[in-house]
Amino acid sequence: MSDSTRKVMKFSYLAGATIAMALLLRREAGWASGLMIGVIWSVFNYSLTLGLFEIALLQKDPKRMRRILIIKFPALYLVGFFVLRSALFPAMSILAGIGLALLVIGIVNICPKRA
Repeated sequence: MSDSTRKVMKFSYLAGATIAMALLLRREAGWASGLMIGVIWSVFNYSLTLGLFEIALLQKDPKRMRRILIIKFPALYLVGFFVLRSALFPAMSILAGIGLALLVIGIVNICPKRA
């Protein structure tokens, strides 16, 4: 796992947990849970995508790539579909969590690296 992936995971979970705690203080448990589910789903998706690129471009290991593809596409996206379909959490809260993770991904990867 690369350093930028670790930073994305750390900052996404930290930002998500901070916002979720604020939502819990406002007694918005559904929104807090949906936000964290969106963050976790998005970070997991990001790390699997980076793993696929690394395997495809650097390692060229078709067996390992096939395993990750089996996890990523059917499993990850079906879970996402059923979470949205279940309506246990507001869809906007899940999208807010995904957007928060995407914001962190952009900030971590666009900001210049420190020497």
